[in-house]
Amino acid sequence: TWLMGMFAMVGNGPFELASSLLFFTPRVWLYTLPWVGFGIACSQLTASANWARVLAISGTAASWVMLGLATAFQDDPTWGVLADIPLQVLPQAWMTELWQPGLGWMPAVCVCAVLGVVMVGAGAPFFARRNL
Repeated sequence: TWLMGMFAMVGNGPFELASSLLFFTPRVWLYTLPWVGFGIACSQLTASANWARVLAISGTAASWVMLGLATAFQDDPTWGVLADIPLQVLPQAWMTELWQPGLGWMPAVCVCAVLGVVMVGAGAPFFARRNL
């Protein structure tokens, strides 16, 4: 990433670019927690790796569609309350909050961590029943 940044971002010095990458790397890792949790939950639902992959890719694509529908109906007086529910549990809705200055990004990190644990926990009962 640093090497690509050195070629693409000509105006930045090497040490400034490296320090910025190191500063934002934990936020990116914490944003991936819900997606890792979703992938683990999908792999716990089925014994087949291929079906788990299909479930994870389909679920990720469906979550983007759900985000688009929720944001489209967010200001609607009739459907606004129902559209607000998926916005609280979809990781994409918290994506922009991770780049807030100061400690403004901490609530989004907490939500992403909780979503990851909940998604892994959702697949755990199926994994516990499976006879490996």
